[in-house]
Amino acid sequence: MTSTTQQDNVTVAVPLNHTLLQAMQAFQAQPNSCFSFETIQTSLGPLVISMNGITRVENSNFWFILLAPDRPLQQGVAETFPKNGERYIFRLTALNNP
Repeated sequence: MTSTTQQDNVTVAVPLNHTLLQAMQAFQAQPNSCFSFETIQTSLGPLVISMNGITRVENSNFWFILLAPDRPLQQGVAETFPKNGERYIFRLTALNNP
């Protein structure tokens, strides 16, 4: 098993009342940005399936998004409205399979 940690601290400026998804899109669109992500549409809204070329494996792991340092999002990326100075952690997390 390989464990890789990549840590980047980036500030993204977006207009007031933009969602986390919109902030991620703005970051991805910046010139020379090395950030990329993909989503799929689900009945609960967009689901992040890939970050920087690392794709989740269905029924094995998922992208867990936290409001730093350790608070899980209460809603999805399209319903989360970041506040000035907030930081988010994107962590590929294994599912607990019995």
